[in-house]
Amino acid sequence: MAKIIFDLGAVGERAGSVSARAYILALKKFYGIESLIAYEKNHKNNNNKRISELISEGLLLVDYSKEIDLHSIGKNWGATHSYFYTGGEYSTKWVKNTKKLTHAVFPIFEPHGDAYNYVSEWMYHKATQSKKMRTKNYRFTEVMKAKLNPYKLDSNIPISWVPFIVDAKIGNGNDFRNEFNIPLEAKVVGRIGGFKQFDDKAAQLGVIELCNEHPDIFFVFVNTDKFYHHKNLIFIDYLSEQDKWDFYSAGNVFINGRLQGEGFGYSICEPLAAGKPIIAPHAARNFRMDKFHCGLLSGQNLLYKSKEDFKRKLLVQLSLPHDSKILIELVNGYKPEYVVNKFMTKFFIDK
Repeated sequence: MAKIIFDLGAVGERAGSVSARAYILALKKFYGIESLIAYEKNHKNNNNKRISELISEGLLLVDYSKEIDLHSIGKNWGATHSYFYTGGEYSTKWVKNTKKLTHAVFPIFEPHGDAYNYVSEWMYHKATQSKKMRTKNYRFTEVMKAKLNPYKLDSNIPISWVPFIVDAKIGNGNDFRNEFNIPLEAKVVGRIGGFKQFDDKAAQLGVIELCNEHPDIFFVFVNTDKFYHHKNLIFIDYLSEQDKWDFYSAGNVFINGRLQGEGFGYSICEPLAAGKPIIAPHAARNFRMDKFHCGLLSGQNLLYKSKEDFKRKLLVQLSLPHDSKILIELVNGYKPEYVVNKFMTKFFIDK
Protein backbone atom coordinates (compact mmCIF):
# COMPACT_ATOMS: atom_id res chain seq x y z
CA MET A 1 0.00 0.00 0.00
CA ALA A 2 1.27 3.45 -0.92
CA LYS A 3 2.25 5.93 1.79
CA ILE A 4 2.68 9.54 0.66
CA ILE A 5 4.73 12.42 2.04
CA PHE A 6 3.20 15.76 1.06
CA ASP A 7 5.96 18.37 1.14
CA LEU A 8 4.48 21.89 1.20
CA GLY A 9 7.50 24.01 2.09
CA ALA A 10 5.30 26.18 4.31
CA VAL A 11 1.97 25.34 5.95
CA GLY A 12 0.13 28.57 5.26
CA GLU A 13 -3.51 29.54 5.64
CA ARG A 14 -4.48 28.85 2.03
CA ALA A 15 -3.20 27.20 -1.15
CA GLY A 16 -0.93 24.24 -0.38
CA SER A 17 -2.35 23.38 3.02
CA VAL A 18 -5.91 23.45 1.68
CA SER A 19 -5.11 21.20 -1.28
CA ALA A 20 -2.96 18.78 0.74
CA ARG A 21 -5.67 18.39 3.39
CA ALA A 22 -8.30 17.61 0.75
CA TYR A 23 -6.07 15.11 -1.08
CA ILE A 24 -5.10 13.36 2.15
CA LEU A 25 -8.70 12.97 3.30
CA ALA A 26 -9.84 11.73 -0.12
CA LEU A 27 -6.94 9.28 -0.53
CA LYS A 28 -7.72 7.84 2.89
CA LYS A 29 -11.48 7.67 2.29
CA PHE A 30 -11.46 6.17 -1.20
CA TYR A 31 -8.21 4.18 -1.26
CA GLY A 32 -7.16 3.68 2.35
CA ILE A 33 -3.84 5.43 1.66
CA GLU A 34 -1.96 7.01 4.56
CA SER A 35 -0.29 10.40 4.15
CA LEU A 36 2.02 12.73 6.05
CA ILE A 37 2.62 16.47 5.67
CA ALA A 38 6.24 17.61 5.86
CA TYR A 39 7.10 21.29 6.13
CA GLU A 40 10.08 23.55 6.74
CA LYS A 41 10.22 24.30 10.45
CA ASN A 42 11.39 27.91 10.15
CA HIS A 43 9.58 28.95 6.97
CA LYS A 44 8.37 32.55 7.23
CA ASN A 45 4.98 31.67 5.75
CA ASN A 46 4.05 29.03 8.32
CA ASN A 47 0.73 29.72 10.03
CA ASN A 48 0.68 28.24 13.53
CA LYS A 49 -3.12 28.35 13.71
CA ARG A 50 -3.37 26.37 10.51
CA ILE A 51 -0.77 23.85 11.71
CA SER A 52 -2.66 23.35 14.97
CA GLU A 53 -5.97 22.98 13.13
CA LEU A 54 -4.62 20.27 10.82
CA ILE A 55 -3.13 18.37 13.75
CA SER A 56 -6.42 18.62 15.67
CA GLU A 57 -8.18 17.05 12.67
CA GLY A 58 -5.91 14.03 12.98
CA LEU A 59 -3.49 14.77 10.14
CA LEU A 60 0.14 13.80 10.67
CA LEU A 61 2.58 16.73 10.39
CA VAL A 62 6.37 16.59 10.68
CA ASP A 63 8.70 19.57 10.43
CA TYR A 64 12.30 19.55 9.20
CA SER A 65 15.25 21.93 9.19
CA LYS A 66 17.18 20.79 6.10
CA GLU A 67 16.23 19.13 2.82
CA ILE A 68 18.32 16.11 3.70
CA ASP A 69 16.02 15.49 6.68
CA LEU A 70 13.33 14.37 4.24
CA HIS A 71 15.25 11.15 3.59
CA SER A 72 15.15 10.07 7.24
CA ILE A 73 11.49 11.12 7.55
CA GLY A 74 10.64 8.98 4.53
CA LYS A 75 12.68 6.01 5.72
CA ASN A 76 11.35 6.04 9.28
CA TRP A 77 7.75 6.36 8.13
CA GLY A 78 8.04 3.90 5.23
CA ALA A 79 7.03 6.35 2.48
CA THR A 80 6.57 5.05 -1.07
CA HIS A 81 5.77 8.36 -2.78
CA SER A 82 6.74 11.98 -2.18
CA TYR A 83 4.54 14.82 -3.42
CA PHE A 84 6.00 18.30 -3.87
CA TYR A 85 3.81 21.41 -4.12
CA THR A 86 5.85 23.86 -6.24
CA GLY A 87 5.61 26.71 -8.68
CA GLY A 88 6.75 24.26 -11.34
CA GLU A 89 10.40 25.25 -11.06
CA TYR A 90 13.10 22.62 -10.73
CA SER A 91 13.59 21.59 -7.12
CA THR A 92 16.41 19.61 -5.58
CA LYS A 93 14.13 18.14 -2.92
CA TRP A 94 13.58 14.40 -3.11
CA VAL A 95 13.08 11.43 -0.80
CA LYS A 96 15.13 8.25 -1.24
CA ASN A 97 13.24 5.12 -2.27
CA THR A 98 10.08 7.01 -3.22
CA LYS A 99 8.52 8.12 -6.49
CA LYS A 100 8.81 11.89 -6.78
CA LEU A 101 5.53 13.61 -7.72
CA THR A 102 5.74 17.28 -8.73
CA HIS A 103 2.61 19.47 -8.78
CA ALA A 104 3.06 22.82 -10.54
CA VAL A 105 0.88 25.80 -9.61
CA PHE A 106 2.39 28.22 -12.17
CA PRO A 107 2.93 27.76 -15.95
CA ILE A 108 6.68 27.20 -15.62
CA PHE A 109 8.02 24.33 -17.72
CA GLU A 110 10.81 22.59 -15.82
CA PRO A 111 9.64 18.95 -15.70
CA HIS A 112 11.41 16.72 -13.20
CA GLY A 113 10.61 13.82 -10.92
CA ASP A 114 8.73 10.62 -11.78
CA ALA A 115 5.51 12.44 -12.67
CA TYR A 116 4.94 16.16 -13.31
CA ASN A 117 1.44 17.63 -13.34
CA TYR A 118 -0.13 21.09 -13.46
CA VAL A 119 -3.13 22.16 -11.36
CA SER A 120 -5.50 22.86 -14.25
CA GLU A 121 -6.00 21.97 -17.88
CA TRP A 122 -5.60 25.64 -18.80
CA MET A 123 -2.20 25.77 -17.11
CA TYR A 124 -1.10 22.49 -18.67
CA HIS A 125 -1.75 23.82 -22.18
CA LYS A 126 -0.22 27.21 -21.38
CA ALA A 127 2.98 25.71 -19.95
CA THR A 128 3.51 22.94 -22.48
CA GLN A 129 2.93 25.29 -25.40
CA SER A 130 5.19 28.11 -24.20
CA LYS A 131 7.72 25.84 -22.42
CA LYS A 132 8.85 28.88 -20.47
CA MET A 133 11.62 28.31 -17.94
CA ARG A 134 12.95 30.71 -15.33
CA THR A 135 16.30 30.55 -17.10
CA LYS A 136 17.75 28.44 -19.91
CA ASN A 137 19.25 26.15 -17.30
CA TYR A 138 18.74 25.76 -13.61
CA ARG A 139 20.72 27.99 -11.32
CA PHE A 140 24.29 27.08 -10.50
CA THR A 141 23.52 26.05 -6.92
CA GLU A 142 20.79 23.75 -8.16
CA VAL A 143 23.12 22.18 -10.71
CA MET A 144 25.57 21.40 -7.94
CA LYS A 145 22.90 20.00 -5.66
CA ALA A 146 21.39 18.00 -8.52
CA LYS A 147 24.56 15.92 -8.65
CA LEU A 148 23.49 14.46 -5.31
CA ASN A 149 20.07 13.28 -6.51
CA PRO A 150 18.80 11.30 -9.51
CA TYR A 151 16.39 13.92 -10.83
CA LYS A 152 17.31 16.28 -13.67
CA LEU A 153 15.15 18.27 -16.05
CA ASP A 154 13.43 15.71 -18.25
CA SER A 155 10.62 16.53 -20.69
CA ASN A 156 10.10 12.81 -21.37
CA ILE A 157 8.54 12.06 -17.99
CA PRO A 158 4.71 11.86 -17.79
CA ILE A 159 3.26 15.40 -17.89
CA SER A 160 -0.43 16.16 -17.46
CA TRP A 161 -2.77 17.99 -15.07
CA VAL A 162 -4.53 17.17 -11.81
CA PRO A 163 -6.90 19.78 -10.33
CA PHE A 164 -7.35 20.60 -6.68
CA ILE A 165 -10.31 19.23 -4.75
CA VAL A 166 -13.18 21.57 -3.88
CA ASP A 167 -15.38 19.93 -1.27
CA ALA A 168 -18.10 22.32 -0.14
CA LYS A 169 -19.51 22.04 3.38
CA ILE A 170 -22.75 23.35 4.82
CA GLY A 171 -22.07 26.55 6.74
CA ASN A 172 -24.04 28.63 9.25
CA GLY A 173 -24.23 32.13 7.85
CA ASN A 174 -26.33 33.53 10.69
CA ASP A 175 -23.75 32.48 13.28
CA PHE A 176 -21.03 34.15 11.22
CA ARG A 177 -23.01 37.39 10.95
CA ASN A 178 -23.75 37.39 14.66
CA GLU A 179 -20.10 36.84 15.55
CA PHE A 180 -18.97 39.84 13.51
CA ASN A 181 -21.99 42.08 14.29
CA ILE A 182 -23.36 42.09 10.76
CA PRO A 183 -27.14 42.68 10.61
CA LEU A 184 -29.03 39.65 9.28
CA GLU A 185 -30.80 41.84 6.72
CA ALA A 186 -27.58 43.43 5.38
CA LYS A 187 -25.95 42.44 2.10
CA VAL A 188 -22.50 40.87 2.52
CA VAL A 189 -19.67 40.90 -0.02
CA GLY A 190 -16.72 38.68 0.84
CA ARG A 191 -13.15 38.08 -0.20
CA ILE A 192 -10.60 35.42 0.82
CA GLY A 193 -7.23 34.59 -0.72
CA GLY A 194 -3.54 35.43 -0.56
CA PHE A 195 -2.71 38.27 1.82
CA LYS A 196 -1.22 40.58 -0.84
CA GLN A 197 -3.31 39.35 -3.76
CA PHE A 198 -6.29 41.71 -3.68
CA ASP A 199 -4.17 44.10 -5.73
CA ASP A 200 -6.31 45.32 -8.64
CA LYS A 201 -6.88 49.05 -8.10
CA ALA A 202 -10.16 48.89 -10.00
CA ALA A 203 -11.53 46.42 -7.45
CA GLN A 204 -10.06 48.29 -4.48
CA LEU A 205 -11.50 51.63 -5.59
CA GLY A 206 -14.80 49.98 -6.43
CA VAL A 207 -15.07 48.61 -2.89
CA ILE A 208 -14.16 51.99 -1.39
CA GLU A 209 -16.80 53.81 -3.41
CA LEU A 210 -19.48 51.21 -2.68
CA CYS A 211 -18.74 51.44 1.05
CA ASN A 212 -19.51 55.11 0.97
CA GLU A 213 -22.47 54.90 -1.42
CA HIS A 214 -24.32 51.90 0.08
CA PRO A 215 -24.49 51.79 3.89
CA ASP A 216 -26.51 48.55 3.70
CA ILE A 217 -23.56 46.60 2.21
CA PHE A 218 -20.90 45.06 4.43
CA PHE A 219 -17.55 43.95 3.01
CA VAL A 220 -15.70 41.12 4.75
CA PHE A 221 -12.06 40.51 3.83
CA VAL A 222 -10.26 37.41 5.10
CA ASN A 223 -6.46 37.20 5.06
CA THR A 224 -6.26 40.50 3.17
CA ASP A 225 -3.90 43.44 3.50
CA LYS A 226 -5.91 46.41 4.78
CA PHE A 227 -6.35 49.00 2.04
CA TYR A 228 -9.08 51.23 3.55
CA HIS A 229 -10.87 51.98 6.83
CA HIS A 230 -14.67 52.10 7.02
CA LYS A 231 -17.28 50.98 9.55
CA ASN A 232 -18.75 48.55 7.00
CA LEU A 233 -15.36 47.14 6.03
CA ILE A 234 -14.34 44.12 8.16
CA PHE A 235 -10.90 42.49 8.03
CA ILE A 236 -10.44 39.01 9.52
CA ASP A 237 -7.00 37.48 9.97
CA TYR A 238 -7.87 33.80 9.98
CA LEU A 239 -10.79 31.43 9.57
CA SER A 240 -10.79 27.73 10.42
CA GLU A 241 -12.04 25.25 7.82
CA GLN A 242 -15.59 25.25 9.25
CA ASP A 243 -15.59 29.02 9.79
CA LYS A 244 -14.65 29.41 6.12
CA TRP A 245 -17.84 27.69 5.03
CA ASP A 246 -19.85 29.76 7.52
CA PHE A 247 -18.30 32.79 5.79
CA TYR A 248 -19.40 31.53 2.38
CA SER A 249 -22.87 30.86 3.74
CA ALA A 250 -23.09 34.39 5.16
CA GLY A 251 -22.00 36.12 1.96
CA ASN A 252 -24.25 37.14 -0.91
CA VAL A 253 -21.48 37.83 -3.43
CA PHE A 254 -17.73 37.22 -3.44
CA ILE A 255 -14.98 39.11 -5.22
CA ASN A 256 -11.55 38.36 -6.62
CA GLY A 257 -9.27 41.27 -7.46
CA ARG A 258 -6.04 39.46 -8.28
CA LEU A 259 -4.26 41.01 -11.26
CA GLN A 260 -2.11 37.91 -11.73
CA GLY A 261 -5.28 35.96 -12.41
CA GLU A 262 -5.81 32.36 -11.36
CA GLY A 263 -4.19 29.16 -12.59
CA PHE A 264 -6.81 27.28 -10.54
CA GLY A 265 -8.07 29.53 -7.79
CA TYR A 266 -9.74 28.37 -4.58
CA SER A 267 -11.08 31.91 -4.21
CA ILE A 268 -12.95 31.32 -7.48
CA CYS A 269 -14.04 27.71 -7.05
CA GLU A 270 -15.01 27.64 -3.37
CA PRO A 271 -17.75 30.29 -3.54
CA LEU A 272 -19.10 28.66 -6.72
CA ALA A 273 -19.23 25.31 -4.90
CA ALA A 274 -21.26 27.07 -2.20
CA GLY A 275 -23.63 28.36 -4.89
CA LYS A 276 -22.44 31.96 -4.61
CA PRO A 277 -21.41 34.29 -7.49
CA ILE A 278 -17.80 35.47 -7.71
CA ILE A 279 -16.86 38.73 -9.47
CA ALA A 280 -13.38 38.39 -10.98
CA PRO A 281 -11.09 40.34 -13.36
CA HIS A 282 -11.52 40.01 -17.10
CA ALA A 283 -8.38 39.29 -19.12
CA ALA A 284 -8.54 42.92 -20.26
CA ARG A 285 -7.35 43.91 -16.76
CA ASN A 286 -3.98 42.25 -17.48
CA PHE A 287 -3.44 40.36 -20.74
CA ARG A 288 -0.56 38.44 -19.15
CA MET A 289 -2.65 37.10 -16.28
CA ASP A 290 -3.36 33.42 -15.67
CA LYS A 291 -6.75 32.79 -17.29
CA PHE A 292 -8.17 29.60 -15.81
CA HIS A 293 -10.93 31.61 -14.13
CA CYS A 294 -11.82 33.37 -17.39
CA GLY A 295 -12.69 30.06 -19.03
CA LEU A 296 -14.55 28.80 -15.97
CA LEU A 297 -16.70 31.96 -15.72
CA SER A 298 -17.11 32.48 -19.46
CA GLY A 299 -20.69 33.38 -20.36
CA GLN A 300 -21.70 34.06 -16.75
CA ASN A 301 -21.32 37.87 -16.91
CA LEU A 302 -19.12 37.84 -13.79
CA LEU A 303 -15.84 39.17 -15.25
CA TYR A 304 -15.22 42.90 -14.85
CA LYS A 305 -13.19 45.14 -17.17
CA SER A 306 -13.09 48.38 -15.16
CA LYS A 307 -13.95 49.91 -11.79
CA GLU A 308 -17.42 50.90 -12.96
CA ASP A 309 -17.96 47.47 -14.49
CA PHE A 310 -16.88 45.90 -11.19
CA LYS A 311 -19.40 47.98 -9.24
CA ARG A 312 -22.19 47.37 -11.73
CA LYS A 313 -21.75 43.60 -11.83
CA LEU A 314 -21.50 43.39 -8.03
CA LEU A 315 -24.70 45.38 -7.53
CA VAL A 316 -26.53 43.28 -10.11
CA GLN A 317 -25.58 40.10 -8.27
CA LEU A 318 -26.73 41.57 -4.96
CA SER A 319 -30.16 42.32 -6.38
CA LEU A 320 -30.58 39.50 -8.92
CA PRO A 321 -28.09 36.74 -8.06
CA HIS A 322 -27.25 33.81 -10.31
CA ASP A 323 -29.09 30.53 -9.95
CA SER A 324 -27.01 28.69 -7.36
CA LYS A 325 -27.46 25.35 -9.13
CA ILE A 326 -25.82 26.72 -12.28
CA LEU A 327 -22.86 28.03 -10.28
CA ILE A 328 -22.38 24.74 -8.44
CA GLU A 329 -22.42 22.82 -11.74
CA LEU A 330 -19.43 24.85 -12.93
CA VAL A 331 -17.20 23.14 -10.35
CA ASN A 332 -18.83 19.73 -9.99
CA GLY A 333 -15.77 18.17 -11.63
CA TYR A 334 -13.61 19.12 -8.63
CA LYS A 335 -15.46 16.98 -6.11
CA PRO A 336 -13.25 14.55 -4.14
CA GLU A 337 -14.56 11.37 -5.79
CA TYR A 338 -13.64 12.65 -9.25
CA VAL A 339 -10.32 14.31 -8.51
CA VAL A 340 -8.87 11.53 -6.37
CA ASN A 341 -9.19 9.09 -9.29
CA LYS A 342 -7.34 11.48 -11.57
CA PHE A 343 -4.69 11.97 -8.87
CA MET A 344 -4.18 8.21 -8.72
CA THR A 345 -3.95 7.87 -12.49
CA LYS A 346 -1.77 10.85 -13.34
CA PHE A 347 0.60 10.55 -10.41
CA PHE A 348 1.01 6.81 -10.99
CA ILE A 349 0.15 5.68 -7.48
CA ASP A 350 -0.04 1.91 -7.16
CA LYS A 351 -3.62 1.00 -6.25
